[in-house]
Amino acid sequence: MKDLGQTINQFVSESGYNGAILVAVNGEIILEKGYGYANFENQVPNTADTVFRIASITKQFTAAAILKLVEMGKVNLEWTIDRYFPDYKHGKLVTIHHLMSNSAGIPNFDLFMDFYEVLKAEDLLLTLINLVKDEDLLFTPGTKFYYSISGFLMLQYIVQKESGLDFEKFLALNFFEPLGMFKSGMENPKRVIKDKAFGYIMNKGVIEVSDYSDMRIAGGGGGMYSTVKDLHAWNESLLHSRLLTTKSTDLIFSAHVNADIQNSYGYGMIIAKGDIYSAYRIRYYHSGGGRGVRSFNTIYPEERTEFIFLSNMEDKQTFNLVTDWVQDTVLKNI
Repeated sequence: MKDLGQTINQFVSESGYNGAILVAVNGEIILEKGYGYANFENQVPNTADTVFRIASITKQFTAAAILKLVEMGKVNLEWTIDRYFPDYKHGKLVTIHHLMSNSAGIPNFDLFMDFYEVLKAEDLLLTLINLVKDEDLLFTPGTKFYYSISGFLMLQYIVQKESGLDFEKFLALNFFEPLGMFKSGMENPKRVIKDKAFGYIMNKGVIEVSDYSDMRIAGGGGGMYSTVKDLHAWNESLLHSRLLTTKSTDLIFSAHVNADIQNSYGYGMIIAKGDIYSAYRIRYYHSGGGRGVRSFNTIYPEERTEFIFLSNMEDKQTFNLVTDWVQDTVLKNI
C-alpha cells in the first residue's frame, strides 16, 4: 500500500491539482496530503490540515442531524412540513422524507440573484426559505428527483426548531466534538477560520481570485467547511454507525429516488450501482462545487475504500482528471 500511495502522490504532484487528498483502504490511510497553495499571494501551501469549503457535501451532515432528532423522538420522517412552514402553500403535500431525498419537487431560488437586501434580514434562513414559498412544485412529491438547496435549508430550519439550538451548535455537540472534527463548522463572513484556504479559479490557464460568496446562503445545503482528515473521521463514523444507529445509517445509504440510470439519492448521499471503473461496483458519494471550490467524498463499501478530494481551485478539468485517475488506479490495485 505504501508503493500505491507513492504512485498516487507522484501523479497528483505532476497534474497541477490544487487542494488536499485522502485515500484510505480497509480503514488504513495510504495517502493524506496537500498540493499547491491555500494562498497563492503569500505562497502558503495546502496540507492535509488545510480547511476548505466542502459545498454540497454539507447535505449529508444536515440529513444526519435530522436522523439524530428522529432517534431522539423529536422528528418523524413522515411529518408534512406545514408543521414548520404554515405559510408554505404546498406544506401538506411535502414530507420531511421528501426533503431528505431531494424528491419534494421544491424549486431553488435563483442562486445568482442580488442577495443584498436578503442578507440584511433579521432571520436570514427563513427569508431564504420564503423566496420559494409561493412557487409551484415541479412535480408530485416522491415521484421524481430534483436537487433542491431550498429543501435542505428547510431541513436546517427544522433542526434548529426542534433542537432549540443553532444549527452549527447542534452539529458540533452531536457530531464534530464526539469525532474530534475540530476544524469543521459553518462558514460565516465575520469569522476568522484558522488554516482556511482562499478560493481561486483557473481562467484560460491563468489563476485568478474567485468571486466572493456568502456561504450562509447555502447553509444546510452547502455552507460547511472541513478538512480531509475530519471527513475521514465522519465517513468512518457512518460506516460503523458510531454516532447514529444502524437503522439511521442504512437510511442514509438507501436509494430512495432514482436520479438517472446509475445514480439514486439517499439522505444527503448519492448511491451509484453499475459499471464503475471497469467493474460492477456500489459507490456512496457526494460532490460539491461553486466559486473557488470543488469537493468529492466517496466510499466503495464492498472494497472498503474511501476517497476524499477537496480543492480551493475552480478547475473542473484538472479536478475530474485527478479524481478519476486516483479512483481507477487504487481500485485496480487493491
